[in-house]
Amino acid sequence: MSIDGVNSPDILAALTVVAALQASPIPWKGPIATSRVGAVKNGEVTFIVNPTEEDQKFSVLDLVVSSSEEKVVMIETRAEELKEDLI
Repeated sequence: MSIDGVNSPDILAALTVVAALQASPIPWKGPIATSRVGAVKNGEVTFIVNPTEEDQKFSVLDLVVSSSEEKVVMIETRAEELKEDLI
């Protein structure tokens, strides 16, 4: 796997694992998808799906979600104080 220094390797790694499991005979309850949501404040809060590493430096929210078609299977987050209606 190559890291380009622009995009987060953790999201790519999660999607790569799903592809490998889908191609294997191992039984599992997949597939799942993983994405990251960031939020940048420039007066207003702007949400970014799969932000670049540069965007993440200025992000007030780092939310990673993995889900299947039916349910959310993982949520990880780091956030500065944000208004409840934004979350």
